[in-house]
Amino acid sequence: MPVLISDEQRKVTLTPEQLEIVNSVVEKGLEQEGYDPEKIEVSIAFVDNDRIRLLNSDFRQVDASTDVLSFPMDSPTRDADDEEVLLGDIVVSLEMARAQGETFGHGFVRELAYLIAHGLFHLLGYDHETEEEKAEMREAEERLLSRVLPDGRASYYEGEEHH
Repeated sequence: MPVLISDEQRKVTLTPEQLEIVNSVVEKGLEQEGYDPEKIEVSIAFVDNDRIRLLNSDFRQVDASTDVLSFPMDSPTRDADDEEVLLGDIVVSLEMARAQGETFGHGFVRELAYLIAHGLFHLLGYDHETEEEKAEMREAEERLLSRVLPDGRASYYEGEEHH
């Protein structure tokens, strides 16, 4: 499974264990949705608040920092004979992830895993524009996080919107 990670910030250092969780979220998320993770490439960029604010402004016309952005490329199929698919890019502000983990009391690792899961599910076509879509996306995220996180903590906090 090609997960390409680039760390484009200097404010939060990730441990090898945290990077393994990031990879596991992508791999198990693709498996959960019926895809072969060996055939799908996902790029993840870790940035700071200033960089994600610029991206949010450029691509969504929202001049504010956010926690995660997703940029879909190809649409995968569940056919194992398909060529490798470039699913898209996930951009995460590690600065925002650290702050939100503290604010919501579940810590940085859980927040990081959640943001990767949220971005991945957007790449796979999930959205949260309606209450029904939001409930479906949250259920998929929680199911995935309960499989990936070492302590099984996967409770989602209400009130925050992710992009």
